[in-house]
Amino acid sequence: MVCMKLITASLKSFRGITDKAFTPASDGITAIVGENGTGKTSILAGISWCLYGEKPEGVKRADALINEKADYKAGDRTQVTCVIIAGDGRLLRVNRRITTRKGATEVDLWQRPAADYDGTNGGTLLADADGWEHVAGPAVSHANPVIVRALGMDSRQYFAAVHVQQKQVDDLVHDKKRGEVIEQQTGITALTVARDKAREEVNALKRSSRDLHVDKRAVKDAEKAAKDAKADVEKLRSRVAKGGS
Repeated sequence: MVCMKLITASLKSFRGITDKAFTPASDGITAIVGENGTGKTSILAGISWCLYGEKPEGVKRADALINEKADYKAGDRTQVTCVIIAGDGRLLRVNRRITTRKGATEVDLWQRPAADYDGTNGGTLLADADGWEHVAGPAVSHANPVIVRALGMDSRQYFAAVHVQQKQVDDLVHDKKRGEVIEQQTGITALTVARDKAREEVNALKRSSRDLHVDKRAVKDAEKAAKDAKADVEKLRSRVAKGGS
């Protein structure tokens, strides 16, 4: 089964976020809580953008991601950095950044052994430049396919099985493509095939039961014949009894 685990993420000058570090709980569920407009959705959007370059829904141009307070002349840059554990056990660090006000973008990928993460040093790994092996970048066209292979899933699979965007919760249940991707990632396709076959057999039995026709008149005639036969038997028994007396 292919999976990846986010260790930590850093967002700078990304949409409404000036500077924020996000580190989910190592186990269980992490809830991002806050008032509207405080950047909850931007954290998730930033992670998706960092890993795949996918902009949030409704955003057409990269420069629309730049925080309005970012001072590019002073050296500010819109950028998101993520440290994750890939499905193959490697530690990966991805940094995607907008280098100009017009939206020019670069991305780099580094890797190191998963043993370098002790469960508590995510922030150190995020900031530490030593110990990382550069794998791809900074050209987006070069780095993006390498990142997809390293993560073990493309953006379609990611948005179907990992990141459910706003107003798409219903699709988690009803979207056939989402179900197919989840099955692919979890390896439960065989169970689904067995379930579908069972449903087909049940439906076939239902159709067969509907096709059964009960001749009510024939049943009544049979009941009357049985009643008449019983009466005839009783008469015969009476005659036998009289003859033997």
